Amino acid sequence: MVRILVIILLASNAPGATSLTYSRAVRTWDFLDAVGQQASILGKEDGTLEAYVYPLKLFSDMRFSFEIGDRVVPGSAIARRVSFSPGSSQIVYTEMSFG
Repeated sequence: MVRILVIILLASNAPGATSLTYSRAVRTWDFLDAVGQQASILGKEDGTLEAYVYPLKLFSDMRFSFEIGDRVVPGSAIARRVSFSPGSSQIVYTEMSFG
């Protein structure tokens, strides 16, 4: 009985197993977080982030920008989708010039 339970648990965590994921369009004013027992990344869905590892603040007001050819595009202008799952949060950036 114990072996069967272990196999079922491993199969449910196997790569390719379906997982709980929620995805939607970015709302730049909404809060985004990824937290653990002693560390956290906090910010907004436009990509403005700050990070803490207890008791230190690692960075504040971090913003992504992308160099495309000869121009620099701020990440907040091209953030399109955000996805959440139990172990992660993702911001998807999309630009026609990405190649």
